[in-house]
Amino acid sequence: MSKVTLETYGFPASYNKSNKEDVLNFLLNYYSDQSHYLMREKGFSSQFIDLYNDLLKWSFPDSFTFSQKLYHFLHNDTHLKLGYCEICNKKCNFKNITSGYCRFCPKCIYKSSERNSKISIGRTNYWKNIDFNEKERQISLIKSTISNKTIEEKAQISKKMLITKSQKSNDDKKMTSLKMSNSQKNRWGNKSEEEMKIYSENVKSFWKSHPEILKENAKKIKKVFENKSDEEIQNSINKQWETKIKLGTARSSSIEDSIALWLDEINIKYMRNYNKDCRYPFHCDFYLPDIDYFIEIQGYWSHGGHPYDPNNLIDNETLSKWIKKSRMGHKQYTGAIHVWTETDIKKRTFAKNNSINFLEIFSINIDEIKQQILNIL
Repeated sequence: MSKVTLETYGFPASYNKSNKEDVLNFLLNYYSDQSHYLMREKGFSSQFIDLYNDLLKWSFPDSFTFSQKLYHFLHNDTHLKLGYCEICNKKCNFKNITSGYCRFCPKCIYKSSERNSKISIGRTNYWKNIDFNEKERQISLIKSTISNKTIEEKAQISKKMLITKSQKSNDDKKMTSLKMSNSQKNRWGNKSEEEMKIYSENVKSFWKSHPEILKENAKKIKKVFENKSDEEIQNSINKQWETKIKLGTARSSSIEDSIALWLDEINIKYMRNYNKDCRYPFHCDFYLPDIDYFIEIQGYWSHGGHPYDPNNLIDNETLSKWIKKSRMGHKQYTGAIHVWTETDIKKRTFAKNNSINFLEIFSINIDEIKQQILNIL
């Protein structure tokens, strides 16, 4: 059996096997053996004896593979300066000799605007060429894949997601939120009114032709809550809120944030989204423990601007308008009706029946809100 030589692998006759540049150029541009034999220690040491002996004189971390060592050696990187993240300057993952290191570390890869732009363009081009029904088919396929998993597998996935979220810094969370916002702007911002109308009609058409999916979803939701008491439902809501606070995903209005800063400035002790008192088992915007006062800032339009009065003609006219808009498909009005005529009344009645100190502020004016709070201090 004839001996395998470098020429067998396509090594150019004009190249010097003891020259790093020649060997590197050969491995990158000429070498095509899928076994990558010459890039492994056994193959490299048998064909490039001089270079291998020089490589052994170099000092490398114990964690380095032979491919990593060879990469730095052939690139004359004696101080191992290659392979650091372009953003945070931390060591990146090594791919192979031909590709080298990743440009970004695992934490910074999503911060690369160049990478995100390429992915965004790729996704946009991909979905542009797929009709609405095909999109739904792919989404259904993903959902069916998840539904086929066992309860233990789903629990494991959820646990991993929670751990990942909890390990993210506030900057990472803000970055994620900004990406999602920009993604939505890129997706919908450039669409014409006609395109949006066509998309809306496609969505409506899909749900009309698949009423069984809506019914199935409604059954699932009903099944979850039908055997639970009001107290259990409230406890479930409380747990959801506490989890959001731990993960840093709980949302609050800018008005509430401003009031919180002001209370800090005037040294008033307070608790936000407080729900640990059985006298008022709801998420209260602010609780002032020193004077035992519960404060709800009802500045958002869904609170009606004042307490709902079923005997008030103007209130009933407003309610009629909301109901009409809700029936037209404006879901925000459905929620507003529930808040103004049910939830707020329930909270108000609960506070009255338990004789607690309770203040509702129907305003978005910061100075006015501050004054009403000062009146009770």
